[in-house]
This record gives sequence, structure tokens and C-alpha cells, in this order.
Amino acid sequence: MKRFLTLTLSLVLALSLSACKAKEETPPPVQSAPAASEGTTEQKAEKIPELTELSPVSSSAEKAEGRAPVENYKLPEEAVDMIEWIDEGGVALLAELEEADVAFYAIEGKEFSPALIRWGESMAEFDWAYITPRAVLPRLWCFDFDGDGEEELVVDCYMASGTGVSMSDLHVVEKNGDGTLTAHTFPRKPLMSELSGYLCLVKAGNATYANLGSEKVDITKELKGMELDFKDYDLTTGAVLGFEKTEQGMTCRMAVRLEGKKEISYWYVADITADVLYEDGEFILDGFHLEGY
Repeated sequence: MKRFLTLTLSLVLALSLSACKAKEETPPPVQSAPAASEGTTEQKAEKIPELTELSPVSSSAEKAEGRAPVENYKLPEEAVDMIEWIDEGGVALLAELEEADVAFYAIEGKEFSPALIRWGESMAEFDWAYITPRAVLPRLWCFDFDGDGEEELVVDCYMASGTGVSMSDLHVVEKNGDGTLTAHTFPRKPLMSELSGYLCLVKAGNATYANLGSEKVDITKELKGMELDFKDYDLTTGAVLGFEKTEQGMTCRMAVRLEGKKEISYWYVADITADVLYEDGEFILDGFHLEGY
């Protein structure tokens, strides 16, 4: 009996030791890495918004009735450059469109130098800005801008220049039945301000994008690696605006800049081009294209 108990105890002890050894030698289960979630560091960058085509923007023209000339000017027949006129004064022919019998004259004034437009037998003065240090001459075109079957006179006046500034005004002149002239000027302030509201600045990873409607451009290199707090900056249409005549009509180009909200600082980063339409005293911008530098 004693021998049986001894053998039993030995067997139990052996089995226990064998079980413990097997437990020690069993490797722990391999745990799989947790799936990445949208909240991980790699995906904290802001997503680029969904791109949708920008609808046309429009605004009423700034209307001005031409004034009859204050005196019977002796109109020169030879055109001169603006610098020459500024030096000599008086009345100067700055631009003409012979095939349409149209001329643009500058009239020296004490406080302001109005523009005198002659279109055939019609003449009128307008208080247009057209004198800058760059002395860029006005440009003239005559064509049916609004599709009403009658030609309009389109005048491009370069009116402001400086550091970060290059602005033109576009005037559409219509000849009335009584021979008087009426000017409809492109409303640059309301239209450029509205476009600024559609511009969007997006930081995605290490890249920075400008977004307008259905288009976006990478402007990272334009910021030259500067560390900026984008909450303190807006994208705006800045102070650069120019116009060009095409076979289809008129186009404009304006510059986009990153502008400080709290301090006077800005960086030009892209351009916007658009078709310029004119109808019933209203200007319309359409066909927008955002271009990087």
C-alpha cells in the first residue's frame, strides 16, 4: 500500500512538471497592429474641399454721361506719348482708331485732366483716370460687345501702378440717338471683392493650395517655406487687374495674393483669368481659370 501511494505521488508530480514546462514553452499569441483611423497623425492634414464649378458673377456697370467739351479745343492730328504731353501740357492725342473714326485726347487741367473722346461727330469729356508714372497709353477697340447689332467703343485705361499694384479700368462707350456718349465702366471693386469670397486656402500635408471653384493650384513654392499661421491670412484678388481683346470678346486677368489680416503683408501666389461679358449695362465674369506661377 505504501509502495502504491509512493508511485501515485511520483506520477502526479511528473505530470505537473511536464504541464508547467509545456506552458512555459508555448509562445504568446501574435497581436496584429491596430488599423489606422482618420484621427491618426498621418491623416490630420485638412482635406481639400470638393471642387465644384464656379457660377458666373456679375455687377451693374458704373454709368457716366459724357459732358460736352467746356471749350472749343484745337484738336491735334499727330499722336504723342504721354511723357511728352505731361511735359508740354495742353491738349494731346494719345490714341486713335482710324477705321472707326475714334480718338482719345488728354486735356490738361488744374486739379484733374479729363479724357476727351471723339467718335465721329460726337465728342464728350469723361473723368477717367489714365495717368500713371509708367505712362501707359490708352487702348481702343470698336466692336459689338453686347450682341445688340450696334458697335460699342471699348476703352482700356491703365490707371494705377506701384509696388504690388497694376490696375486698369475698362470703359464701354455707347453712342446715343442724339449723338451724346454714355460710358459704362467695369465695376472692379464689387466684382473683385466677390471673387475674393470664393477663394479658399487649404493646407494638406506639406503642401498649400489655392482653390477657386473647380480648380486648385499648389502654391507651396510661392511661400518659400515660410512658417505662417494661416488663420491670420486670407486669399484675395489683390491689386492687379488687366484686360485683353480676343477674337471672342474681352478677357481679364487678376492676381491672387495671400494677405495678412493683422498686418500689411502679402505674397502674390496665382492668377485668375476670366471672360468679360457685357449686356444691358451689366458686366459678367465667366469661364474662370486659376493659374499657378
